[in-house]
Amino acid sequence: MNSHSGQQVWHQYWDTHLTYERSYYARLNYVHENPRWHGLVPVASSYPWCSAAWSERTATPAFVKTLSSFKTDRISIHDDFEVIWERE
Repeated sequence: MNSHSGQQVWHQYWDTHLTYERSYYARLNYVHENPRWHGLVPVASSYPWCSAAWSERTATPAFVKTLSSFKTDRISIHDDFEVIWERE
């Protein structure tokens, strides 16, 4: 028998149903830029645990440029960091 039966698997998890392609790309750009916004690196793709570098290596230059054009300033995503960063 599992001694951890009934233990919560997802801690502070919530689901968002994205209904627009633009919403998806804005959030993807938000995730890629997080290491930079939190002051960990000057360029997001230089953070080793971020998907931004992988995306830049595998996606077309046109897609990378398009993705980086999506604004993230109106996205409201819970963040465990206490510092509030203003997005562009």
